[in-house]
Amino acid sequence: MSEQALQVRIDGQLKELPFNDGDHFDQVMDTVKEAVPNKDNSILKVNLNGEDITGKDWEGFSDLAVGEISTLEIETGDVRKIAVETIDTLSEFIGKLSEQLKIAAEIFRLGDESKAMAAYGSALDGVQLVNHTLALIERNLGMDSDSNKVGSNDSMKSFTSLEPIISDMLSAQQQNDMVLLADLIEYELIPHFEERQQLLETWKEVNECVTQIVI
Repeated sequence: MSEQALQVRIDGQLKELPFNDGDHFDQVMDTVKEAVPNKDNSILKVNLNGEDITGKDWEGFSDLAVGEISTLEIETGDVRKIAVETIDTLSEFIGKLSEQLKIAAEIFRLGDESKAMAAYGSALDGVQLVNHTLALIERNLGMDSDSNKVGSNDSMKSFTSLEPIISDMLSAQQQNDMVLLADLIEYELIPHFEERQQLLETWKEVNECVTQIVI
Protein backbone atom coordinates (compact mmCIF):
# COMPACT_ATOMS: atom_id res chain seq x y z
CA MET A 1 0.00 0.00 0.00
CA SER A 2 1.26 3.48 -0.83
CA GLU A 3 1.42 6.21 1.76
CA GLN A 4 -0.27 9.58 1.61
CA ALA A 5 -0.13 12.60 3.88
CA LEU A 6 -3.13 14.16 5.56
CA GLN A 7 -3.00 17.65 7.01
CA VAL A 8 -4.64 17.76 10.43
CA ARG A 9 -5.07 20.90 12.50
CA ILE A 10 -4.48 20.13 16.20
CA ASP A 11 -5.11 23.00 18.62
CA GLY A 12 -4.61 25.47 15.79
CA GLN A 13 -1.31 23.94 14.63
CA LEU A 14 -1.24 22.28 11.20
CA LYS A 15 0.43 18.85 11.21
CA GLU A 16 1.09 16.57 8.25
CA LEU A 17 0.50 12.95 9.26
CA PRO A 18 1.30 9.86 7.14
CA PHE A 19 -1.36 7.23 6.34
CA ASN A 20 -1.77 4.22 4.08
CA ASP A 21 -4.28 4.30 1.24
CA GLY A 22 -6.38 1.63 2.94
CA ASP A 23 -6.65 3.47 6.27
CA HIS A 24 -10.02 4.66 7.52
CA PHE A 25 -11.29 7.18 10.06
CA ASP A 26 -10.52 4.94 13.07
CA GLN A 27 -6.86 4.62 12.09
CA VAL A 28 -6.72 8.35 11.43
CA MET A 29 -8.00 9.18 14.92
CA ASP A 30 -5.57 6.71 16.53
CA THR A 31 -2.70 8.47 14.77
CA VAL A 32 -4.06 11.89 15.71
CA LYS A 33 -4.20 10.89 19.40
CA GLU A 34 -0.52 9.91 19.22
CA ALA A 35 0.29 13.25 17.61
CA VAL A 36 -1.29 15.35 20.39
CA PRO A 37 1.64 17.29 21.94
CA ASN A 38 0.39 17.16 25.53
CA LYS A 39 -0.24 13.51 26.38
CA ASP A 40 -2.27 14.53 29.46
CA ASN A 41 -4.86 16.17 27.20
CA SER A 42 -7.92 14.49 25.73
CA ILE A 43 -9.77 15.25 22.51
CA LEU A 44 -12.55 17.74 23.26
CA LYS A 45 -13.76 18.72 19.79
CA VAL A 46 -13.61 17.12 16.33
CA ASN A 47 -14.53 18.87 13.08
CA LEU A 48 -14.56 16.49 10.11
CA ASN A 49 -14.98 17.82 6.56
CA GLY A 50 -16.53 21.00 7.92
CA GLU A 51 -18.97 19.15 10.25
CA ASP A 52 -18.73 19.24 14.03
CA ILE A 53 -18.96 15.58 15.04
CA THR A 54 -18.12 16.13 18.71
CA GLY A 55 -20.24 13.81 20.84
CA LYS A 56 -21.46 11.79 17.86
CA ASP A 57 -21.00 8.03 17.56
CA TRP A 58 -17.81 7.55 15.54
CA GLU A 59 -19.05 4.15 14.36
CA GLY A 60 -20.93 6.00 11.64
CA PHE A 61 -17.62 7.26 10.24
CA SER A 62 -15.65 4.01 10.52
CA ASP A 63 -15.96 3.28 6.79
CA LEU A 64 -14.74 6.73 5.80
CA ALA A 65 -11.48 6.27 3.88
CA VAL A 66 -8.55 8.57 4.52
CA GLY A 67 -8.82 9.81 0.92
CA GLU A 68 -12.35 11.04 1.67
CA ILE A 69 -11.15 13.27 4.50
CA SER A 70 -10.58 16.78 3.16
CA THR A 71 -10.32 18.64 6.49
CA LEU A 72 -9.86 17.46 10.06
CA GLU A 73 -9.60 19.88 12.99
CA ILE A 74 -9.01 18.74 16.56
CA GLU A 75 -9.16 20.64 19.85
CA THR A 76 -7.71 19.09 23.00
CA GLY A 77 -7.64 19.96 26.68
CA ASP A 78 -7.26 18.66 30.22
CA VAL A 79 -10.74 17.31 30.93
CA ARG A 80 -10.08 17.01 34.66
CA LYS A 81 -9.04 20.65 34.91
CA ILE A 82 -12.05 21.75 32.86
CA ALA A 83 -14.35 19.62 35.04
CA VAL A 84 -13.01 21.16 38.25
CA GLU A 85 -13.40 24.66 36.80
CA THR A 86 -17.02 23.82 35.89
CA ILE A 87 -17.89 22.81 39.45
CA ASP A 88 -18.18 26.38 40.76
CA THR A 89 -20.41 27.41 37.86
CA LEU A 90 -22.68 24.39 38.31
CA SER A 91 -22.89 24.87 42.09
CA GLU A 92 -23.92 28.49 41.59
CA PHE A 93 -26.52 27.43 39.03
CA ILE A 94 -27.93 24.83 41.45
CA GLY A 95 -28.33 27.56 44.07
CA LYS A 96 -30.35 29.70 41.64
CA LEU A 97 -32.36 26.65 40.56
CA SER A 98 -33.25 25.88 44.17
CA GLU A 99 -34.57 29.41 44.60
CA GLN A 100 -36.63 29.02 41.42
CA LEU A 101 -38.05 25.74 42.70
CA LYS A 102 -38.97 27.34 46.03
CA ILE A 103 -40.92 30.04 44.20
CA ALA A 104 -42.74 27.39 42.13
CA ALA A 105 -43.68 25.49 45.30
CA GLU A 106 -45.02 28.65 46.94
CA ILE A 107 -47.14 29.49 43.89
CA PHE A 108 -48.56 25.94 43.82
CA ARG A 109 -49.66 26.35 47.45
CA LEU A 110 -51.30 29.68 46.62
CA GLY A 111 -53.43 27.89 44.01
CA ASP A 112 -52.25 29.79 40.94
CA GLU A 113 -51.76 26.64 38.92
CA SER A 114 -51.05 28.20 35.50
CA LYS A 115 -48.38 30.53 36.87
CA ALA A 116 -46.93 27.73 39.00
CA MET A 117 -46.73 25.33 36.04
CA ALA A 118 -44.86 27.94 34.01
CA ALA A 119 -42.29 28.37 36.78
CA TYR A 120 -42.18 24.62 37.35
CA GLY A 121 -41.61 23.85 33.65
CA SER A 122 -38.78 26.34 33.47
CA ALA A 123 -37.20 24.81 36.58
CA LEU A 124 -37.42 21.30 35.10
CA ASP A 125 -35.33 22.49 32.16
CA GLY A 126 -32.72 23.50 34.72
CA VAL A 127 -32.98 20.09 36.39
CA GLN A 128 -32.11 18.39 33.10
CA LEU A 129 -29.17 20.73 32.55
CA VAL A 130 -27.83 20.01 36.05
CA ASN A 131 -28.08 16.25 35.54
CA HIS A 132 -26.30 16.42 32.18
CA THR A 133 -23.48 18.63 33.46
CA LEU A 134 -23.10 16.61 36.66
CA ALA A 135 -22.77 13.42 34.61
CA LEU A 136 -20.00 15.00 32.49
CA ILE A 137 -18.09 16.18 35.57
CA GLU A 138 -18.55 12.78 37.21
CA ARG A 139 -17.19 10.95 34.16
CA ASN A 140 -14.24 13.29 33.60
CA LEU A 141 -13.17 13.19 37.24
CA GLY A 142 -13.75 9.44 37.62
CA MET A 143 -16.17 9.95 40.50
CA ASP A 144 -19.41 8.15 41.43
CA SER A 145 -22.39 10.26 42.46
CA ASP A 146 -24.64 7.26 43.19
CA SER A 147 -22.42 5.59 45.76
CA ASN A 148 -20.57 8.84 46.61
CA LYS A 149 -17.21 7.16 46.14
CA VAL A 150 -14.12 9.31 46.26
CA GLY A 151 -11.14 7.30 45.07
CA SER A 152 -11.25 3.99 46.92
CA ASN A 153 -13.10 5.30 49.98
CA ASP A 154 -16.83 5.25 50.62
CA SER A 155 -18.59 8.09 52.39
CA MET A 156 -20.84 7.18 55.31
CA LYS A 157 -23.61 9.32 53.86
CA SER A 158 -25.94 7.90 51.22
CA PHE A 159 -27.23 10.42 48.71
CA THR A 160 -30.83 10.39 47.54
CA SER A 161 -31.65 9.31 43.98
CA LEU A 162 -33.47 11.68 41.66
CA GLU A 163 -35.57 9.08 39.80
CA PRO A 164 -38.06 8.22 42.60
CA ILE A 165 -38.50 11.92 43.39
CA ILE A 166 -39.38 12.74 39.78
CA SER A 167 -41.70 9.71 39.67
CA ASP A 168 -43.57 10.90 42.77
CA MET A 169 -43.80 14.42 41.36
CA LEU A 170 -45.27 13.15 38.08
CA SER A 171 -47.79 11.08 40.04
CA ALA A 172 -48.84 14.12 42.10
CA GLN A 173 -49.16 16.15 38.91
CA GLN A 174 -51.35 13.47 37.28
CA GLN A 175 -53.56 13.41 40.36
CA ASN A 176 -53.73 17.21 40.23
CA ASP A 177 -52.52 17.31 43.84
CA MET A 178 -50.69 20.64 43.76
CA VAL A 179 -50.08 20.73 47.51
CA LEU A 180 -48.33 17.34 47.39
CA LEU A 181 -46.32 18.49 44.37
CA ALA A 182 -45.23 21.60 46.28
CA ASP A 183 -44.19 19.45 49.25
CA LEU A 184 -42.19 17.12 47.02
CA ILE A 185 -40.42 20.07 45.41
CA GLU A 186 -39.57 21.72 48.72
CA TYR A 187 -38.79 18.70 50.89
CA GLU A 188 -37.44 16.19 48.35
CA LEU A 189 -36.20 17.84 45.15
CA ILE A 190 -34.49 20.88 46.62
CA PRO A 191 -32.67 18.85 49.32
CA HIS A 192 -31.53 16.47 46.57
CA PHE A 193 -29.76 19.31 44.77
CA GLU A 194 -28.38 20.73 48.02
CA GLU A 195 -26.78 17.32 48.54
CA ARG A 196 -25.35 17.52 45.04
CA GLN A 197 -23.81 20.88 45.89
CA GLN A 198 -22.07 19.26 48.86
CA LEU A 199 -20.89 16.42 46.64
CA LEU A 200 -19.49 18.85 44.06
CA GLU A 201 -17.54 20.65 46.79
CA THR A 202 -16.08 17.32 47.93
CA TRP A 203 -15.06 16.44 44.38
CA LYS A 204 -13.43 19.83 43.94
CA GLU A 205 -11.45 19.55 47.18
CA VAL A 206 -10.24 16.03 46.37
CA ASN A 207 -9.16 16.90 42.83
CA GLU A 208 -7.43 20.12 43.91
CA CYS A 209 -5.47 18.07 46.43
CA VAL A 210 -4.53 15.55 43.72
CA THR A 211 -3.41 18.37 41.43
CA GLN A 212 -1.21 19.88 44.16
CA ILE A 213 0.37 16.48 44.86
CA VAL A 214 1.11 15.95 41.16
CA ILE A 215 2.65 19.41 40.89
